[in-house]
Amino acid sequence: MMVRFDEDEYIAVAIFDTGDRVQTMEAMDEIFSYLDEDMKFLIFTTIKKLYYLSDEGYKELQKTVEIYKADLEVDEE
Repeated sequence: MMVRFDEDEYIAVAIFDTGDRVQTMEAMDEIFSYLDEDMKFLIFTTIKKLYYLSDEGYKELQKTVEIYKADLEVDEE
C-alpha cells in the first residue's frame, strides 16, 4: 500500500521521529490532548498514515524526514 504524506505531515514526523515507527506514533499520541483542533487533525492523519506504513516503508520515509530535520535545525539557529 502506497502511503503519501503532505509536507506538514513530514514535518510532524521529523519533530517526533524516534527512529521507530511505533514509538514515533506513541510520541505523537502523548501530546495529542494538548493540541488545538487543527494540530489534532494533523497529528491524527499522520498517525493514521504511519499505522498503515510498514516498518520498511518507515525506513524509506526517514530518508525524506532527515531533510526536514536538517531544515528544522537550520531554522533553530
